[in-house]
Amino acid sequence: MLRGLILVCAFLVALGGGAAHGEDGQAAPPSVPSLTTAMRDGVLALPHLYGKPLVSESFKDKVVVVSFFASWCPPCLVEFRNLNAVDAAYGERGLEIVSINLFEEWGGFFGPAKLRVFLERFKPGFSVVKGDDRVAALFGGVRRIPTLFVFDRTGREVLRFVNKWGGAKRYLELEELKAAIESAL
Repeated sequence: MLRGLILVCAFLVALGGGAAHGEDGQAAPPSVPSLTTAMRDGVLALPHLYGKPLVSESFKDKVVVVSFFASWCPPCLVEFRNLNAVDAAYGERGLEIVSINLFEEWGGFFGPAKLRVFLERFKPGFSVVKGDDRVAALFGGVRRIPTLFVFDRTGREVLRFVNKWGGAKRYLELEELKAAIESAL
């Protein structure tokens, strides 16, 4: 009996316990139901903070990068530099970037002046909007920042990066982001 129980436990461990797990032991986030739905039903309705305004045509037949950030997040600083670099390199080739400010209020770090200083420092040429829980849910339940998605021209997710708690990797390297965009163009 005990031997059988041990074999069943070993089998379940080998299968991952029946659930997909991320690097940090949490269940892997679900995939984004549809980029078109997430953009139409969520992102386009968000308050515009900086950069070019969003319109529904902005995403038609484009490679789309969606990032979630907060101005107080150290890895988000590097990510914004990387987003500016890929915007400059691929913007004319069919790349659209939208960065969604999320969790700005967490931990008492929020201050409208801090966010303004952050945006003025980076001067993104892409769209920056104020996110909310509804939009985070449309992208599979975003709970960590930075979180970044790359979608190909058909709206298929080709890359997802999530800054995992205690993970060795805090942000997506520029070369990795460029490679994902190149493959999607």
